[in-house]
Amino acid sequence: MGMDVQSIAAHLDGHIDLRGFLAVKDSIRPGFTHITGTITITTPSHVTTEQLEQLKQVVDAHCPVLDMLGNVPIQLTLQHHVV
Repeated sequence: MGMDVQSIAAHLDGHIDLRGFLAVKDSIRPGFTHITGTITITTPSHVTTEQLEQLKQVVDAHCPVLDMLGNVPIQLTLQHHVV
């Protein structure tokens, strides 16, 4: 997309009910029930919020991890650092 990106980092938290994983209660899924995360991106100051939102849309649409985890509600926020 022609954007100067200096670094990208991801921090994810997964929430799991261990009663499903440990087979304590059959009605509870064994996997994650919810995933939240923050993507931190560092760019020069000329990169706009609109450009970052466009980048996020493109990445979300083609991300194999999001595709793989499609059965788990995922909420990601974008954090922007300017250098």
